[in-house]
Amino acid sequence: MNQTKDPKIGRFLFDSLTLGMYDDPLCVFREYIQNSADAIDKAINSKALSATAGEISINIDEINRIVKIEDNGAGINSKDAGLILESIGDSNKAGLSERGFRGIGRLGGMAYCAKLIFETTTANDKKITVNEWDCLKIADMLNPLKKEHKGAVLQDIIKSCSSVRSIEDVERKADHYFKVELHNVNRAQDKILNVSAVRDYISQVAPVPFNHQKFPFGKQIDEKFRKEIHNFNIFHVIVNYEEVFKPYTQTVHLGKGKTDTIKDIVDIDVKDKAGKIIAKGWRGDRNKLDAAILKTELVDGIRVRTGNILIGDEDLLDDVFKEKRFNAWFIGEIHTMETRLVPNARRDDFEEDNDGIRKTFYSSIKRDIGYPLSDEIRVKSKHRSKEKVVKKAEQMLLKVKDTAGIGFVGKDHRNDTIKNVKDVKKELEEMYIKAKKPELKNDINKKIKDINDTLADISRDEMNITSKINERYSSKEKKLIETIFGLVYELYGKTNDRVSLVERVVKKLNRSR
Repeated sequence: MNQTKDPKIGRFLFDSLTLGMYDDPLCVFREYIQNSADAIDKAINSKALSATAGEISINIDEINRIVKIEDNGAGINSKDAGLILESIGDSNKAGLSERGFRGIGRLGGMAYCAKLIFETTTANDKKITVNEWDCLKIADMLNPLKKEHKGAVLQDIIKSCSSVRSIEDVERKADHYFKVELHNVNRAQDKILNVSAVRDYISQVAPVPFNHQKFPFGKQIDEKFRKEIHNFNIFHVIVNYEEVFKPYTQTVHLGKGKTDTIKDIVDIDVKDKAGKIIAKGWRGDRNKLDAAILKTELVDGIRVRTGNILIGDEDLLDDVFKEKRFNAWFIGEIHTMETRLVPNARRDDFEEDNDGIRKTFYSSIKRDIGYPLSDEIRVKSKHRSKEKVVKKAEQMLLKVKDTAGIGFVGKDHRNDTIKNVKDVKKELEEMYIKAKKPELKNDINKKIKDINDTLADISRDEMNITSKINERYSSKEKKLIETIFGLVYELYGKTNDRVSLVERVVKKLNRSR
């Protein structure tokens, strides 16, 4: 069939590429940092910048509702800048090796401000290019109720809402840079202006360094991956004049005020079916491994990164564990090395592929990391349960010995005590059969012997608490008192401490004679 008209690219595609692209407005920082990182890498590779001099500066002016993001990367020359900045979905980046390659990430900010400005220049360029977008007008043209824009296409929006101008760079403020400015940020998007929230987000997502004082393993991780992963790098990201670091620390906080310590790190290799390494990573080796890490720590879960930028969130690998909750018991990162693992446009997962590399990636992590770590949690949990039984036996024996020293409150008290001791003994005997560690078997055996000795003492010693009553009471009176104590024990069995109650009665009886 012959086409009579050229196909149109409708205006509403613009809406999908801006407001419809992200669930979280903070994602715009990831997109701009991603582009800045690529630009800095380009400047380093061309020797325009030293390997450690790359910097991304973010300034948030909450009062005037302005956000500025600037890097000292390669920039875009004035000859090409206008066309590049007004093009959509057309990136000049080299294949899939760079972090951003679709040419749409820079559009993200348009959904959250009234005016979006890009400013850039390159080394030895005598001009600065400024590209300004009227985001309010874009929103107006995308309004389906506005009949005057009916039939408008994507190119019409660009022509109407974007302008490009050149400025003679007389002062040469910088040799090369790229700057993004969001003006009059929407009041519905105050999150973008929340400095603390922005720092927390960037610390988890961006390719920033570890704080070596708080997490001493970070230095060796960065040095190792810089050598082994081709697109791994770290960048200095400054938010309102304060550098941002990854949030990892050697001490992790758990629920109920508990903490645990990272005693070492363990290397991670993710391999394809042929045994080729397609990702490398690390995880923290915890000292106790007895509970999940609090989400407020911002480090829970083994996380996936490409180009040292986060893919998805802390829950991405939940499904590789036998129980989803187990991922939150660990800290760590997995950095992809295989170029066929392509982040999707939202960067919340990888693209589906024909050769199954995405499936292989997750299957390998499940087999070699998720399932073994799940088993480790369960083994340690069982061991802690056994330790609790031994501790329970210790506490019970102490209480029984104290009670025997005072005397029993009648036969029911003695019989109940003997039954409780025998129940704990049976629990220990069953645990002894299943225990594999020699030290645990030895500990259990000692407790069983101690219980046997205690049972023998109880059987020999017929001492009743009424023996504590002084001799001014006759045998009949003592017998009556013993009967009363037995009734007290029987009738008030649900009180918190029935033995203490009887002791107080004894003291009172002694004071009355």
